[in-house]
Amino acid sequence: MPAPNPRLQRTRFARGTASFCCLAWLLIVRSVAGQQDHRAPEGFGWRELSDVKAAILLPEGWKAEIETTNGNVIYVETERNTPTPSRFSFSVIKGPNKAGSPEKLADDFLKGISIVYRAEKTWGDEKGPFITRAGFFVSSGDQASRVKAFSQIIVNKTTGTVYVLGFEAVQKEWDAKWNIGQVVCGVVRINDEY
Repeated sequence: MPAPNPRLQRTRFARGTASFCCLAWLLIVRSVAGQQDHRAPEGFGWRELSDVKAAILLPEGWKAEIETTNGNVIYVETERNTPTPSRFSFSVIKGPNKAGSPEKLADDFLKGISIVYRAEKTWGDEKGPFITRAGFFVSSGDQASRVKAFSQIIVNKTTGTVYVLGFEAVQKEWDAKWNIGQVVCGVVRINDEY
């Protein structure tokens, strides 16, 4: 069997990452323009978070928990009935930004993750009032317990609201689990006035 072509693997990864970024920004643009498609993809259902004017997808068969403290929301979805469950988290933070500028807050977020996880790829963008930073990260440790994660921060420059999305799974199962994670992380409805 021939050895994998590293150039081909990088090209596929770059295409997948670019496709995901386009999907995420399409979501934000549609949300801002008020042209939301309210149908959930097959195998998912919408979970409205009316307190923070947002909606996220819940995969069928996953459990969800929500905690609201001082106007901030932490929402966690966890895969059921599996020895190594995947996890999606969505946090909404309203209040003063202690980092200074929205750009610095977003950049500091990625630096903070890089203290615990090794960054595989990071990127950022800015559209309308939103600043986004995101990346794929891998934990240290032995191969069997290593975790891969996608993390994204979206900062609304106008309102100061911060949205943090994350998806993680055991690295050896990442390719299969990311099929769900990519949908959940890529189709989040947020309100640009909140």
